[in-house]
Amino acid sequence: MTKILLSYKIKNKGEILVLELEQFKLEIDALTIELGEMGASL
Repeated sequence: MTKILLSYKIKNKGEILVLELEQFKLEIDALTIELGEMGASL
């Protein structure tokens, strides 16, 4: 029982980490686009 719960917690933490990384990537992409637009307007 504990083993199942533990692996579920690890799986859950992994999924949360993946979501945070995807969110971070989206923010980086948005920043890159903004910088590109600023560069184009200079």
